[in-house]
Amino acid sequence: MTTSTSKFVQEWQRYLRPLMVSMLAGLTIFFFAATLLQLVNLNSQIAATPRLDPASLAAMPSCPQPLSYDDCRSEQRLRVAVLLEANLIERRHHEASVQLMASIWSRYLGFSTGMILSLVGAAFILGMLSDGGTNIDMHDSAKAARVSLATSSPGLVMVIAGVALMVVNITTLHTLSVVDAPIYFTGDGRSPLPLPLDLLDLAPPAPESLDRSTP
Repeated sequence: MTTSTSKFVQEWQRYLRPLMVSMLAGLTIFFFAATLLQLVNLNSQIAATPRLDPASLAAMPSCPQPLSYDDCRSEQRLRVAVLLEANLIERRHHEASVQLMASIWSRYLGFSTGMILSLVGAAFILGMLSDGGTNIDMHDSAKAARVSLATSSPGLVMVIAGVALMVVNITTLHTLSVVDAPIYFTGDGRSPLPLPLDLLDLAPPAPESLDRSTP
């Protein structure tokens, strides 16, 4: 490298130094701020788990008077099972939504990291931060092809690593599935599990209301 070229490179680097410093500082602040915002949002979604108020189970309406005690108990069991099953479905789909958000967040982290690496590397290349040349060798044989890169430019290494990271995040797919299956109901509409009927103040009706054959 001649003296005139060396002076030009030094002058060029001095001219682009504010750009490189501002890109490093700005992208670092953006990355941590955006990541923290997404993490807070994800934590709030995880904490917002659907809950079933036990008071709603205890606040069951009373059965109509003509019903017998067994029929009234069956109706109350059905109402409790409906509430429990609805809450279970809501919680199941909430968990799936949280998993989807976590998957998107992890892909965002990888993509943004690759983008920042590429942009900072491009700024380093533009600032001519290199103390040697770059050699790319391609070997093609009958079995496999091989590409080798020999460089002393940190910007080029960062650009290649960033592009590779973005490609991996774009092409990698996360499979999420939700299987809805009855827990408190069987095929005939009955509950196979014991229900918390102790929460219900279900007292047996008066004997005269159970005897329908009495005139």
